[in-house]
Amino acid sequence: MSQYTMFYIRHGNDFIELDAFSRNSVVAQIVHEYAPWEKLAAVGSEELNGWINDVKEMIESERASIKRYEDDIQMISTWDNPVEEKMDEINWRRDEIESMRQDIEEDESALWFFRTLLGIEGNMISNARYEDHDPNWDRYYIYIGCETRCHPTIQDLVTPENATEEN
Repeated sequence: MSQYTMFYIRHGNDFIELDAFSRNSVVAQIVHEYAPWEKLAAVGSEELNGWINDVKEMIESERASIKRYEDDIQMISTWDNPVEEKMDEINWRRDEIESMRQDIEEDESALWFFRTLLGIEGNMISNARYEDHDPNWDRYYIYIGCETRCHPTIQDLVTPENATEEN
């Protein structure tokens, strides 16, 4: 059975699911230490920016590895080894490059998701603060949880004292 990490937006006492990711996804792997089990935790811009930076570093590392493999392929072609040996080495590196390119695509999707959440979070706070003149603007957040129930409530928050019900 696969476990899922869920993302929600909160407006007042309502939690609206944005998306869910299986534990094998890049998104779930990055946030797994932060997402509470069967509970919800608020996610702010600090966490989102941290995750964005983590994904950017992953992409940069994978691109650097691809460059090294491409350089290796150029070098291998100059070896005095038999052609079969050179082709085996070249093909292995090409397979690795293709795998890393697929990883980069997945990482870029995660990067897009985190950036989208950051935009949503910023817009919700801005709208609540300025357009709606909502005195509880600080109650508008992105929330995350692992294996949360279908319709989370205020009682599912990790810090319920920071998220009291509206009267």
